[in-house]
Amino acid sequence: MPAPATWNSLRFTLGAALTITCLWLLARRVDSTELFRSLSATDLSWATVALVAYAAGYAVRIERWRQMLAYENPRLRWMACAGPFFAGYAANNLLPLRAGDVIRAFAFRRDLGATPGATVATLIIERLLDLLALLCLFGLALIYFGRSASPLLGGGVFTILLASILTILILKFPDVTFRLALSCAGLLRRISPKLGERVESEIHVGFAAVRKILSRQSSLRLLSLTTIIWAIEFLIFWFVALAIPMLSHPISSLLALPVGTLATLIPSTPGFVGTFEYPIVVAMTSTGNSAAAATAYALVVHAILAVPSVLLGTPYLISHHLRARVDVAAP
Repeated sequence: MPAPATWNSLRFTLGAALTITCLWLLARRVDSTELFRSLSATDLSWATVALVAYAAGYAVRIERWRQMLAYENPRLRWMACAGPFFAGYAANNLLPLRAGDVIRAFAFRRDLGATPGATVATLIIERLLDLLALLCLFGLALIYFGRSASPLLGGGVFTILLASILTILILKFPDVTFRLALSCAGLLRRISPKLGERVESEIHVGFAAVRKILSRQSSLRLLSLTTIIWAIEFLIFWFVALAIPMLSHPISSLLALPVGTLATLIPSTPGFVGTFEYPIVVAMTSTGNSAAAATAYALVVHAILAVPSVLLGTPYLISHHLRARVDVAAP
């Protein structure tokens, strides 16, 4: 069985290859002069409105995370969550292999007052809720645009339905996932008893948090917050579409949102460069927009989603690193 470092190297190599392929495919279908014209015509007022929507959406995301972590630390404040949250997103945009998720799970336990097991549980629930929302949006987009929207989406309805059912089952019956995780920890104990025991302990802590978080009342709150989050996310994509005058069908943003966001699940280089833009361009052009306008749209959306998190999260990452070094150096 390949070592973790080998898996990471293979994943990074695959991600780099996919990024290069996506950028090459984009370069083939887009005229650079037309792309420059589309970008230079961007309406900055609509782009500013999209940034305001970004701020509102991420404020709700942080509150959702705070509410999940509150089961471990009831006194946790919104501001204490904001720094680690943006630091994780910044790291995902700057470092390979979605390192930001690992950093958010393990690096800030003192700041959050939560154990790594509980924090990992919140990230798993966060991802599952977002996945469920994206699948629902994808289904709505397919219904609205029809199968003719793109050859890539032709058989997507059944796949989306199946994936949605599986996601709901995991959220509804976490004990099945718990038993599977314990089985994996048991296998790890055979290789490294001490590490396996530690992982098993964190699994118990994490799934205890999952059961509390997914209580009926809490689930309804989290689903409500998730609905608000993705409604605002659609507004971001919609406002950016309005900011690109050369887009003939701004409503295509309804398809671009789930397609582009789901594409970030595949291996890629830091920041999902290329693997985010190319699927969005395919979605936008399949509904009648020009390749140049669709590419300009994808670039502006990506900038609005990535740049603020890097600007907000990187200083927190640096300050946290410096504080950690001071703590280690202290007698």
